[in-house]
Amino acid sequence: ETFSAQSMSNLLWSLGKVLVKDEIFMEQMAAMAIPQIAEFTPQALANTAWSFATLSVSSPAVMTATAAAALPKLSGFSFQGLCNLAWSSSTLAADGPLWDALWKRLQDMDLQASELQLNQVTTLAASFSTMSRHPPPLVAAWVEGALEKLQADVDDVGVEMILRSVYVLNSHALLSERILGFARALLQSVAVKKEATESRDHGSLGLGAGNVAGRPFKEQPHVVTESQELCFLWKPKGWSMTVGKDREGAGSVEQGQLLSEWLQDHLGDDFPVARDADAQHGLLHRLDRDTSGLVAFAKTYQAYYEGRLQFSLQ
Repeated sequence: ETFSAQSMSNLLWSLGKVLVKDEIFMEQMAAMAIPQIAEFTPQALANTAWSFATLSVSSPAVMTATAAAALPKLSGFSFQGLCNLAWSSSTLAADGPLWDALWKRLQDMDLQASELQLNQVTTLAASFSTMSRHPPPLVAAWVEGALEKLQADVDDVGVEMILRSVYVLNSHALLSERILGFARALLQSVAVKKEATESRDHGSLGLGAGNVAGRPFKEQPHVVTESQELCFLWKPKGWSMTVGKDREGAGSVEQGQLLSEWLQDHLGDDFPVARDADAQHGLLHRLDRDTSGLVAFAKTYQAYYEGRLQFSLQ
């Protein structure tokens, strides 16, 4: 017995939601969905594309059929549906006439400030960028509106999404001083809240801080130079900079060779950011495990978020 169009869409969405990936089953679902794809509603089309992209199941036939079915129905898509369709197509590298139609449809939309969500508009802009296409200029205005709305609700701020919005818009010459100002204000508000929970006297570390007696100087991390807000550490070859969830699947790491652990042990008492995995332990960039060199460490949350913002502008 065949599934109805709605049942197939619901099942695919559920699989994506709980991250159950079975490529053989997805191929079977694709074989059933494609002949009925014209019967899918806009929401069902968006959910189908989203499911395949979320599970990283590449099916050019499904994406081609979905795009063809979506083209005459774009006016019936919700804004979230359009965002999902764009993200799915970019994630699975599905190019074609759908992108030009999406660009035009988005330009015709009149969204209210209350409807704007930073994750949606940033993901939308990033989807166009991933496909080497210029995001619709209106998207920059939506990002600005979403950032402005967040000024009144700092508890709901997503730091990585703010940084991503700045990076994408700057890459396409769509970043205004107003957007940058909103982004900086939000990041500094987050920093102030974090600093307030653990007050410390942020002093000087001293050159060579962290040096362990009995080990060659170049084979262990240590402070090379510092300012009031930053310091530059020597990262020896063989020390991993993976942090938190990034450690999963990164392979085995010899005991005592994690720079994050060194930071917590040697700098954590004076600089709380060094203990915070969500803030990358204060590290502003990374080097490969087998590469030695200088890495920048922010002593405060304010310096960390400002440093991340500056890297997003590069």
